[in-house]
Amino acid sequence: MFDSARKSEKVTDLIIGQVRDAVLSGQLKPGDRLASEKELVSQFDVSKATLREALRALEVMGLVESRKGATGGVFITEVKLQTTIHSMMNFLHFQSLSIAEITMIRFMLEPNIARLVAAKINEEDLITLQSFISSEESDPQNNKTKDIGFHRYLARITNNSMLILIVDFIESHLDEIKQSLDLPAEFYTRVRQAHRRILSCLAEQDPDGVSEAMTEDVLEVGHYLAERMGEKPFEPADFNLIHS
Repeated sequence: MFDSARKSEKVTDLIIGQVRDAVLSGQLKPGDRLASEKELVSQFDVSKATLREALRALEVMGLVESRKGATGGVFITEVKLQTTIHSMMNFLHFQSLSIAEITMIRFMLEPNIARLVAAKINEEDLITLQSFISSEESDPQNNKTKDIGFHRYLARITNNSMLILIVDFIESHLDEIKQSLDLPAEFYTRVRQAHRRILSCLAEQDPDGVSEAMTEDVLEVGHYLAERMGEKPFEPADFNLIHS
């Protein structure tokens, strides 16, 4: 299945790339067992040490898992959402992602997510969203994470895996920033108020209203965090984007 990896100094990268491509193309599926170590060493034409290094990297990426015992070996796994988010977080940790960049992404995505949700939200979803807000109000000690559940749940209502991944990543990154800043209770009070406005518009199935409420929430949080970190905030007008 695999070609010799002796074509570059980055031999492990070539092994990782071939396995990843085989998974993405459907040649390898979750649950499939890779060939034995001896066979893989022969196929890739590499040493055992190099192969093991590549397999360890693939395991960290969440693409494979090693199992012990007579029926063990290296198996393809289904990539988990949290593993993907952690990988993205690790990469962007070294990219100095600014509050303005995060806010821009949220400005482009989340009001539209809210608009989509307004068209299909049901009573059970409304009750769940209300539970997030009620929990925020009754348990102030957990305010730093409860506001994130609200946004993540909205993304899940779309049933769009890509939107869920992006929102989960963004909110995870924001969570780290918020916790590092040790924000005052006032910030979380304003977040709860914004969530109540969003929920009210969703209950009325008002796409324009909920889009506007979400935009206000995103920009207000962005401005507040940028000010706390001494950064320039994202301003829609700088990109000729209209925000009333």
